[in-house]
Amino acid sequence: MTKANGVKTLKIEANQEIAEKQQRGVVKIRKVLLADESVLYTRLRNYHWNVTGMNFMPPMRHLRGSSTKLPVWPMKLPNIRQYGANAPGTINEFSRKARLGALLQW
Repeated sequence: MTKANGVKTLKIEANQEIAEKQQRGVVKIRKVLLADESVLYTRLRNYHWNVTGMNFMPPMRHLRGSSTKLPVWPMKLPNIRQYGANAPGTINEFSRKARLGALLQW
């Protein structure tokens, strides 16, 4: 099918509703994953910045290494945006969506 401006469009199939429902599910999962990673990263950095005591270097190095090995968030953002949704980006949004919040109340 071609529009008047010459742009070709895809023919809409009968099962498009299923595809849209699946896309919403993908977006929801990706938002939770992004929120979990953000909460975990923030917690690790907090512990890294606040290590104290006589023998603080080994735990500090371990925490620094752990926080730098987390997956890169920006790789998930385009995936959320490509489905037409906005990625969470505030502390409140991350807190509401994250599953790790209660688990990390150390």
